[in-house]
Order: sequence, then structure tokens, then C-alpha cells
Amino acid sequence: MKKTLFITLFILGHNLFCQTMVSPLYMKESDVDGTYYKDLNNDLDQFIGSWVFSDSNTTLTITIVKKTQFFNLDRNVYIDYLVGEYHYEVNNQTLVNSLPNLNQNFSNIYDYNIYGYSIINKRKAPVCPECNLNERRVKLRFKDPIRNAPGLSGIITLRRVDENGVQKIHMRLQQTGSIIPIDDTPPTYMSFHVPWGQYVLIKQP
Repeated sequence: MKKTLFITLFILGHNLFCQTMVSPLYMKESDVDGTYYKDLNNDLDQFIGSWVFSDSNTTLTITIVKKTQFFNLDRNVYIDYLVGEYHYEVNNQTLVNSLPNLNQNFSNIYDYNIYGYSIINKRKAPVCPECNLNERRVKLRFKDPIRNAPGLSGIITLRRVDENGVQKIHMRLQQTGSIIPIDDTPPTYMSFHVPWGQYVLIKQP
């Protein structure tokens, strides 16, 4: 009897899983409970890997991975996400290093310092006049694990380009929120360690 009940429950569970509705991730709008928003065109794949920006005294290393069919408990949907972490140093002094977080299999997507899935065309803000008509970029949330005051938030827009056979990402980091003072105490900082602005990062082997 127990064996029969187990088999029945297994079949029912399997059938429910198989019936999960799959919808394209590109141009996703509102959530539908239980839906899997899948990167059907593999638009996210071009951003996977380690990328480095470097100038005379600053180095920014970002590593990005793809998590497929990640269940977002808060929204009751499955989504293909890009998640990432970074290392930022100035004058050979490390100011932020969250790269070890990629070794953690967080159940909450918001525990990563870079995360998101928004695939955008050239007309979506920030508008990209230089982009090709069918070119697709991504917008991801960006956090500073040290400067995490309430209200302070950022977003990165990534554009993948190949220049003379070199794979690059053109990245724009912009502020999307303002620090909320607590008890009228002036904040000790007004931005992330990584300055707002534009960066060109090169793909690492």
C-alpha cells in the first residue's frame, strides 16, 4: 500500500513539474505563478566569464555565471539569471572582494552582489544609439557588500562587443537610489567603492 502511494505521488509530482509553463525571458513583463522564464535565445550566455577593467591605479574584476531555472520564492516563478561578484582594488589595495560568494549556492538571488535577467534592446534605457538594430544588452543589479546603507542601490548595463578579435564588455554603472539617513545622522559615504561611470572590461582566458 505504501509503495503504491509513493509511486502515485511521484507520478503526480512529475506531471506537475512537466506541466510548468515556459515563457521567453526576453522582454518579460509581469509574473505568472509557476512559470519558467527561460533564456530561449541564450542572450545571457555572451556575458558569462571573468572580465577585467584596468587603468594606471585601478583594477576591477567581475565574474559572471548563469543560473538556469532558479526558483524565486518571493515571486513564485523560475527564471534564468545572471549572477556575479567582483574584486575592486586601488593602488594595489583591495577595497571590495566578493568573488568567494560565487562558491556559495545561495537560495535567495538577492544574496549575490550582482544579479538580474533583464534583456534589453537598443531603444530601452539607457538608450544605445551605437547598438545594432537586433543587438541585446542586459541590465543587472549591482551592490556594494561593505557600503550597504539603506536606499543606496545601483545598476549595471552591459553591452558585449568584439574589437579586433578581443572580447569586451562595455559597462555603465549608475546610481538608482539615495541613502536614507537614520536618526538624522549624516552618512559617512554617498556612493559605492566602485565609482559611477562607464568601463570597458576585457574577457579573461
